Amino acid sequence: DANMGDPHPAIIQYPPGSRMSYSSVGYTILQLLIEDMTNRPFNEYMKEQVLQPLGIKYASYDTEELASQGRLNELAPNYDRELKTHPHRKHTMMAGGSLRITPHEMALFLQAYFQEKLLTKSTIQLMLQPQPATASSWALGHEIYLDTAS
Repeated sequence: DANMGDPHPAIIQYPPGSRMSYSSVGYTILQLLIEDMTNRPFNEYMKEQVLQPLGIKYASYDTEELASQGRLNELAPNYDRELKTHPHRKHTMMAGGSLRITPHEMALFLQAYFQEKLLTKSTIQLMLQPQPATASSWALGHEIYLDTAS
């Protein structure tokens, strides 16, 4: 499941919690859990439960949905290392890397961290805590940038 090159599976490299290895596969598992628990497509669930309550109307995790609406021309092109463009692909790992969103709507999404629209302040603080085996550089879904200048 790649945006360019040949599609390939995600492979677990280390036992969970033992070592940091950046991957979106955890989000894919979360996506599948949401779909199983709600019996709904991930994109549909996220729009109703997360995006729309934040005032986000145009974002989508589903490239095929955007294509059916004639909106693929609104997406930034995919480039490879030689700066050749590649067509947009459907991602099976929607949760980890396929949110198509405008800059304005991304700002609305980020404001949710400060306005407690979907999550409580204590939940957001927990999400930003360093996780084991990450050298304090990753939280739950967020890279942590520390100010090392003193």
